[in-house]
Amino acid sequence: AVVSTQSTGRSIKMGKGTQRIKLIGGIHGNEAVGRESLINLVQYLCTAYKTDDLVTKLLDNLDIHILPSMNPDGFAAAVYDVDDKTSQKTTGRRNGASVDLNRNFPDQFQDRAGEIQPETNAIMNWTISNN
Repeated sequence: AVVSTQSTGRSIKMGKGTQRIKLIGGIHGNEAVGRESLINLVQYLCTAYKTDDLVTKLLDNLDIHILPSMNPDGFAAAVYDVDDKTSQKTTGRRNGASVDLNRNFPDQFQDRAGEIQPETNAIMNWTISNN
């Protein structure tokens, strides 16, 4: 069933067809727990496939898309600066253009200053796509 139509005329559909799950970690590069958790999930799913009935059923019936890090530039900065005792705790929070990606998405209640970053744009497009 068509749920909505975008301004471009493209339909947003829901219902029959392949179900998808999209998981995103690492919006802030210095917050590695989400990133590491998704990497561990991928390893578990690969290992448990065909040996765990629930995992096999999930992988056979769902498209699971996993993006461990939305902010690889921030993660690299945080890892690089981990031993620098003079660096701030926020090293790696922002992307390579010094933008906090978590605050870069459009907000219906508040104006967001600045240009939408390529990472944010890619996630928005990926979220509405069927891929």
